Amino acid sequence: MFTLRKNWSGFGAALTMMLLIAGCGGDTTKNTAIVSGRVTFVDGLPVRGATVKMRDNSAVSGTNGAYVIENVRASDQLVTATYSEGGTDYVGSNLARTYEGEQDQNINIVMVPEDQTASVEGYVFDRQGAVLELAEVFAFGDGYIGSSKVVTDKNGYFKIDRLMAGIPYTVQANTGGYRSDTDFVTLHANEKVRLDFTMGSTLVETLPQPKNVGIIAWTSPVTRDQKMISGLEAIKRMLSPRRASLPATRLSSLGNPVEMEIEWDPIPTVDLLGYDIYRAANSTNYRSYDFFREPLGSVYIDSDTGLTPGIAYSYKVAATSPDYPYYDDTEGPQSDPVTATPLNDLVLRQTLTNPLTFRWNSVTSADGYYVYLFDRYPGDGVEKIWSNTQAVTGVELQYNGNVALQNGRTYYFIVIGTTSDQISRTLSEIGSFVYQD
Repeated sequence: MFTLRKNWSGFGAALTMMLLIAGCGGDTTKNTAIVSGRVTFVDGLPVRGATVKMRDNSAVSGTNGAYVIENVRASDQLVTATYSEGGTDYVGSNLARTYEGEQDQNINIVMVPEDQTASVEGYVFDRQGAVLELAEVFAFGDGYIGSSKVVTDKNGYFKIDRLMAGIPYTVQANTGGYRSDTDFVTLHANEKVRLDFTMGSTLVETLPQPKNVGIIAWTSPVTRDQKMISGLEAIKRMLSPRRASLPATRLSSLGNPVEMEIEWDPIPTVDLLGYDIYRAANSTNYRSYDFFREPLGSVYIDSDTGLTPGIAYSYKVAATSPDYPYYDDTEGPQSDPVTATPLNDLVLRQTLTNPLTFRWNSVTSADGYYVYLFDRYPGDGVEKIWSNTQAVTGVELQYNGNVALQNGRTYYFIVIGTTSDQISRTLSEIGSFVYQD
């Protein structure tokens, strides 16, 4: 199926040039770049065991969907992922722009069933009708943490494959020296939609300061149990509704991942290139730590392998225009700082059954603990049936019986340790017990 969604004026000839993915950033003989990210399903759950490939190397995603590909040349390269489960083949892709000796940390890939994919293609022009080479085109699906993105070839042509049918997408073209153009589309399975973009002249305007910046420091268990991985992700999304798929993270002392999640209000402008992320340890010596090339995004995950529980990390965010970093006044004011200190692991102790008592080991710097009780294994759409409304400061909690439990039934629970402001959170494994009256 081929659907015309925008003006085709001047382009009746057949398409003969495919997207220039490899080499448009220039090859180098030194393969010193690193690409990392996370592979997830559309619902945000991690994909373990996906094969992730680039031109120079490949990797397999781990238990939390994380992957790292080393020894990559500096260029624009397509990152593809494949995975099969239950007779269904899943595919996904994204574009990595790599630089010699640096790590691109946010190349997240959303996997969709291969028979439910669709694509968007078209051309990018300036206002005089000339095609624009190397313009970036982003497709941002509702509920995703990042975009699928490509760059235009010398004819100004782009194509974004492996998009999910039925998902509303915001599609935006962006390049230095021009004002961005945006369109919106919802695709059908196997549909190919044409979207052309016309870039205006960059306006001289003051970029706004990012507002309502928030932060959460997560510590959560690593396990090879896919069911527990999915359950923990569902609980995190329940506690942080804007949370979505996460990139690679470091491991704390017991092998549990530490993640720093920074959020802000989306900026209502079409003239953004992305966001400059500033970071400081113990609130000193802020430096430009990473560039978040997601003009449509408002959630950033710090995946630095050096993150350490017990150290305070502070962040500021600044919006950038399409001319960044080549001209003055192309970066807006930095946001107010946000700070969080990751907690260490939360380990469960044996649950007592008469009376029902949940128990755990104390976590340094945690000010309180909450127990969430479920009558089914936690997952998307599974609601807790009980939790304590006031934080417990000790290391055990006796069930108060407000919800009647059935004798002989299996119940599931998780303990969450938090700081008093609930900015830093540590999750236990998902525990279970058979209730005995």
